[in-house]
Amino acid sequence: MTCKDCLHYEACKGTYFALEERIIDKNSFDNEHYADIYNCPDFTDRSEWMHLPCKIGDTVYYITGIHNRLIKSAIIKEITFDQNKIVSLFITDEDGMSFENDIDTFYLSYEEAEKALED
Repeated sequence: MTCKDCLHYEACKGTYFALEERIIDKNSFDNEHYADIYNCPDFTDRSEWMHLPCKIGDTVYYITGIHNRLIKSAIIKEITFDQNKIVSLFITDEDGMSFENDIDTFYLSYEEAEKALED
């Protein structure tokens, strides 16, 4: 575990802490091993966090219809996770219909939906 593995690395690099009445000498501090050597109390493993491609309130798009295929927009109301990935979205579409579906059936932009519709 090094500072570079921490979620806070970019925010706190270059700062030095007084620990156990001992000031870390910033000239000899390598700015990477504080978390390991000094057991940093703020260490949060970066691998335990994920970047979400969307959030509640975002607009997503989906393709509907069998013969007349259309692109509809919807607002994300809820996101369902399984371990470290998004599994499904609960949405309310432009017609006021609410439903939940697999994340792979939604597109984050109208252009992505158009491209999928062409395929």
